[in-house]
Amino acid sequence: MNILTVEQKESVEKIYKRKVIIVFLWMLSFVGVVFLIAVAPIYLQLSTQSVLLEEKITDIQSSELAAIQTERDEVILTTNSLLELFEGLSQSPQVYIKKIVEDFDGVEIDQISTNYQERTITFRGEAKTRQAFVDMTNTLQEVSWAEGVEVPVSNFTKSQDIPFSLSLMLREDAYDE
Repeated sequence: MNILTVEQKESVEKIYKRKVIIVFLWMLSFVGVVFLIAVAPIYLQLSTQSVLLEEKITDIQSSELAAIQTERDEVILTTNSLLELFEGLSQSPQVYIKKIVEDFDGVEIDQISTNYQERTITFRGEAKTRQAFVDMTNTLQEVSWAEGVEVPVSNFTKSQDIPFSLSLMLREDAYDE
């Protein structure tokens, strides 16, 4: 017993299919709107952060470039001043070091040698008195580009006419000054 005719069944079936499609489209639209509501703020936040990061990177790059250019300029100026100094030298740099140390009263420097690999300048000579030798050693210890002075104990055995050999130990960055 069929209460509905075939035509009525087909009509009900078409209506049912339309309603299912409409419900599906409504649900799909709802999911789309929820997705947009959830994703839009994140997208805006990420795009804003991206712009800020690009600005920071540009600032950092420009400041690093400026620092490198400043450092390069300082190196060029230092190199130029050293070149001017050494172009004007009529004698070796050791002679000028010797002239610096000639200011010590009662001390005569006979030999100055440098060893750049071991970072030392060695002075050999004779001090008239122990006090003159001690004064020279103390003055050399105050040199800004030196770590200290190596003085063998044997240099202190005599009180007058003291032959000596001492080494001025250079700091690692001494060649930068």
